[in-house]
Amino acid sequence: ARVAAILRGAVPMHGGPQRSPVFRVDYRLRHKDGHYIWVQSSGRLVGRDERGRPARAVGTLIDITEVKQLEMRRHTQQALMDLVNEVQRTFLIDRNVQEACDALLRPLLPLTDSQYGFIGIVRRGADDQPTLEVPSIASLNSDDNIEPRRVAGGALTQLDEILREVMLHNTTMVSNAPAAPARLLPQQPPLESFLAMPLCFNGRALGMLALGNRLEGFDAALIDLLQPLALTLGTLLHARDLEDQRLAMEEQLKRHATQDTLTGLFNRRRFFEALNDQLLQSRRYKAQMTLALLDVDHFKQINDLHGHAAGDAVLRALADELRQTLRDTDVVGRIGGEEIALLLTCTDAEQAQVALERLR
Repeated sequence: ARVAAILRGAVPMHGGPQRSPVFRVDYRLRHKDGHYIWVQSSGRLVGRDERGRPARAVGTLIDITEVKQLEMRRHTQQALMDLVNEVQRTFLIDRNVQEACDALLRPLLPLTDSQYGFIGIVRRGADDQPTLEVPSIASLNSDDNIEPRRVAGGALTQLDEILREVMLHNTTMVSNAPAAPARLLPQQPPLESFLAMPLCFNGRALGMLALGNRLEGFDAALIDLLQPLALTLGTLLHARDLEDQRLAMEEQLKRHATQDTLTGLFNRRRFFEALNDQLLQSRRYKAQMTLALLDVDHFKQINDLHGHAAGDAVLRALADELRQTLRDTDVVGRIGGEEIALLLTCTDAEQAQVALERLR
């Protein structure tokens, strides 16, 4: 149909508004073996009928598949590099892995001629067994209801076996003709082809890039194109892990500086900081508050008769009872051995007495 339109003189070979008897068009055909080839048709109109319509043309058909593949490879390489730069910028500025993955998958699917894809993050338990968390799944089919999912190591489907192999052995897996096509999502068509690439740092899988249902199947050329992207994503996941570790260490140090390690209550220093802050608020807004002190009767006898481990258990039980009984706005701190300080916000003495009697 495209050639027929050109034969009618609608599109000249070199552009411009004039009609031309010469045509050239590039198009893709499916070979009888199932793969696709690119063909260039070039020709010249050599005859018209009595009404001036094209009647006869001569020309050539040339297989330009190799040239087109090189051209498309250069285009895809440049697009992937732009994508890598964009993902790095999104991650470094926003520090949001899910948004970075979403921003990557949307353009990656058409670039790779894939219908489905996801980026997963490998989580490891105490036994070092991997579990794949999938925060970002994309589909070119707008009718799909995309929901994040987790692929656990316990109940594995046929597809999950492939994912497990990638996680455990850092191996890129390709399946272009599965015996029984699996599904990435319950409502999607079966995966006729599937590619799973590990996202590694220093030889350890931190994540996975997976694509499905590519028209011509997945091949070594596409895997080579995706390697720089996979390397970048692995490095970004490593950087995110380091950032998470740093934040966790800061949080731990903060807890140690402000929290009583035995009971989990505020320590003496943090309690008096909170008390001073509340005093300022109370004076500014003319709000009443009550400060109360309590301790455990005969606590020394508990330690002497049953040991310090039993005494510690008593203090932890007391802390649990305080957390369950008092309000979230109240402040509780351990300021001595068995001495506990309570700050009851927006509470006058009469109200405090009722609450403290209930607690006692």
